Amino acid sequence: MRRIALAAALLLLASPACAGVADVWARADWGADAAALLRGFGDRAIRLDPPLEFGDSEARVALPDAEIGGHRFVVYFQEEPGGGLMRIHFERPRHGAVLGVFRDTVAALESEYGEPTLACEIPRQNAVGNQATRVRIWRRAHGTVRAVFRDTTLGAGEGCLAEERSGTSPCGLTGHIFVQVSRGPGAAGCG
Repeated sequence: MRRIALAAALLLLASPACAGVADVWARADWGADAAALLRGFGDRAIRLDPPLEFGDSEARVALPDAEIGGHRFVVYFQEEPGGGLMRIHFERPRHGAVLGVFRDTVAALESEYGEPTLACEIPRQNAVGNQATRVRIWRRAHGTVRAVFRDTTLGAGEGCLAEERSGTSPCGLTGHIFVQVSRGPGAAGCG
């Protein structure tokens, strides 16, 4: 929840969008630390204190003004635990994670990188609460771009707190759109 609220706040404070995937990727050096990223992106970058955790990484620097396909995204520079950029994560606020935005995002990425190397449609799995997911992957010699859309699902109980299950409001998992850029070939599949 904290990450969702932060992303929404960053979008409200942001100056006009000006950085897309190719621009950010070209200006970010793999292995760079937070100080180097802050210097490299100047006043467009903000320091996150405390950093946001992403499981295998932390983001200490963000760009609130990215744009893909005419839609705003927040960029989180994910660093390895010891420091050093390992992944660039573009995330759309949850309220704006709809299929039309994902289509525009994929069209913009196709314009930049051509047809995806891999495209997957993963159906919703009610029994385990998984959302329907669309994944597009572009593998290039210098890195991998992965676009993911997880559809909204009101039936998935995994996203509900006990008090929300009482029936006072619908609960479930919200939509999610993100684009990740990583060095190397990236994951083997869409999962």
